Amino acid sequence: MITLNGKKYKLLLVDTNILSEVIKNRFQEFRKLLEWTTAEKTIVCFSLFTVLEIRRAPTIYARFSELFSTIPCIILKSHEQLLHEEVSVYPVSANVNPILVGFPGVLAKAKLSEVLDKAFRDDQILADEKRWISGREEIVADIIELVKNFPPDHGKYTKKKIREFVQLAGFQQIALPPMGIY
Repeated sequence: MITLNGKKYKLLLVDTNILSEVIKNRFQEFRKLLEWTTAEKTIVCFSLFTVLEIRRAPTIYARFSELFSTIPCIILKSHEQLLHEEVSVYPVSANVNPILVGFPGVLAKAKLSEVLDKAFRDDQILADEKRWISGREEIVADIIELVKNFPPDHGKYTKKKIREFVQLAGFQQIALPPMGIY
């Protein structure tokens, strides 16, 4: 939740797949998103990683910057930035702000693409992009390695077992740091 000009707004984090679908189907999905966020007093948010992934598809990225230049949106800090801030203010982490940068939409003096183009010239962001993209294969390999800990029941995986695996493997990837970080 965020308060702007005395009004409270919910924050809606969309991942790369949702953002991509909204961009590809702008006349249907983007319109629905706009209607819903307006009715629910919600601001669309995405992680910097999601923007970096979208940027790898130039056509979709161009549509993204065009569409999201018209509405308020927020880029959230990375999990690494949030962890660093939480540790620095421990034990009172309630004041950690997850927002990296907000964009006011049509009220902005610059287009979203101009802001992002400037950001993507930053050495730290470029280094993070390279590290995150190269780390994807390791993450998938780590998840595949976990499959052996979840043998199928009677030679077949049930929906419940698959759901349990995805939940636990996802939690491990998000919550537990890779070996050697601490």
